[in-house]
Amino acid sequence: DPSLIGPLTNNIAKRVCIELDHTYYSLLALIDDLNQEINNHVEMPFGYLLQKLSIKRELNRTPLFQIAYEYEDMSSFLIENTLQVKRIPNAFGNADVDISMHIARMEDELKFRIDFNASIYLKKTIQIFLSSFETLLYSLIDEPEKPLGRLSILTKEETTQIVENALKSIIGVCHEEKCIHTLF
Repeated sequence: DPSLIGPLTNNIAKRVCIELDHTYYSLLALIDDLNQEINNHVEMPFGYLLQKLSIKRELNRTPLFQIAYEYEDMSSFLIENTLQVKRIPNAFGNADVDISMHIARMEDELKFRIDFNASIYLKKTIQIFLSSFETLLYSLIDEPEKPLGRLSILTKEETTQIVENALKSIIGVCHEEKCIHTLF
């Protein structure tokens, strides 16, 4: 329509089933194959797809997907074996979907922004997610061939805290005269 002004985007819903034995590189290959297949249908308007699928639209939710992921120039962001994370205050916005992650590669750095639906998520929950995501990125850089299901999303301090809390709860249940194996 020539009367429209401004950027227009066409949402493309993707569904990726991630297996725990995928590596980072095999996941990228899977997503690349999916993207090539999707490119055959990129001209189909999202609204038309919803109409053909008879999906009811709601004002407060996006149909078909809850998480949006936007990226620019992501083809080689793990070439370097270095990662520096700098937290930017108020790097949160208001999302039209449940969670929206924006990643852009600008020269030699990645810029992340996450928007979320504040009626669904607390800011603290998103901060925990980002901390886990940061740990995962470090794990990916250190061991890109390791299966995704074996990569850590917890820092060493978080892992230690979980183990210590578990041991404290077990010890609290134990009586001095019992051995630990008798609890099971």
